[in-house]
Amino acid sequence: MFADIDHRHPEVRANILRWVEWLPWQVKLGGLRLDAIKHYSFEFVRDLVRHVQEHVDKDWFIVGEYWREDSEFLARYIEYMEHRISLFDVQLVSNFSRLSLLEENGDLRKVFDDTLVLWKPDNAVTFVVNHDTQAGQSLRPHRPFFLPLAYALILLHANAGLPCVFYADLFGSIGQHPLPGYANFIPPTSGGQAIPKMMLARKLWAYGSQYDYFDDPNCVGFTRVGHSSQSKGDGLTVVMTNAWEYGGKRMFVGRQHAGERWTDVLRWCPGEVVVDAEGWGWFSVGPRSVAVWVNAVAEGRTMVDDFVL
Repeated sequence: MFADIDHRHPEVRANILRWVEWLPWQVKLGGLRLDAIKHYSFEFVRDLVRHVQEHVDKDWFIVGEYWREDSEFLARYIEYMEHRISLFDVQLVSNFSRLSLLEENGDLRKVFDDTLVLWKPDNAVTFVVNHDTQAGQSLRPHRPFFLPLAYALILLHANAGLPCVFYADLFGSIGQHPLPGYANFIPPTSGGQAIPKMMLARKLWAYGSQYDYFDDPNCVGFTRVGHSSQSKGDGLTVVMTNAWEYGGKRMFVGRQHAGERWTDVLRWCPGEVVVDAEGWGWFSVGPRSVAVWVNAVAEGRTMVDDFVL
């Protein structure tokens, strides 16, 4: 990174540790993002993180960018850091890119293969795109159709790390070289409506036991049955496909939901599902799309349906 700093030198170490104590007096912070940490001393990073949590704020969230598609190595790095640090799930974003570029030839059952969330779910930060996946940058891009599918996975699936949503996917961007009058404005993903609704669905209904249905290369799904402590026990169902035709799955949402009528909060898949007496239903999804099915009268449903960013 062209920064020749010797973190073993006592004056350098002391200066950086003083700086991190001074920093929260100048700006209100809740944590740090450590960029490109594979380029500097592992031992010093561990000492820095210890110092922050022991002398600055034990509750600061610290995430590091260690760009390496080797989740076992990253898991060992987290262990070396005494689980005081989280890392971005590099393998997961790579899987997203590969599956999106393969389109209907991609095997959705393998989306979580070799990912950091399998090794260290409590220390993985997940994302779909970021500044490095934009046009002209260093990482492989994603096909646009796949972005909502990937966001549904990181936002609504249990034990999938801490999700990070890209600003441009909510509000749009103006590219590398802005033009007068924002002539090159790039709209947000899915018009800026799908991802915020998924974020609200996560807050309201993504609780309780999970049942996975990763049994078809082109159509996968999962259910969250809800928890009595959240939104009166309402849950949700997610089903997605990378194929060019409608798909669907028969999935279990819990006997407590028997008789409820569920609809897609994204409004991409029409109709309703009536949960049967045993807690099962057939949940559909449109071509190359994702559907998030929730009880039509769930607590908070009207707010989600009416939400406009």
